[in-house]
Amino acid sequence: MADFQRKLTSALEASQEDLVNFIRTLVQCPSLANDEGPVQDIIQDKLKSLGLDTEKIIVKFEKL
Repeated sequence: MADFQRKLTSALEASQEDLVNFIRTLVQCPSLANDEGPVQDIIQDKLKSLGLDTEKIIVKFEKL
């Protein structure tokens, strides 16, 4: 477990600036109830940049 913790800590430290910038971008983006699209776009773009496939599902709250 200690080896895993060292590797994780090292990876987080190496990525700290990127993580802070990503979170800063999220926090600065307006995200109002029923209008979270811009934040979803930021997250989707980040996941795609990491090589992950994404799927956006639009929720129509008035139909729930």
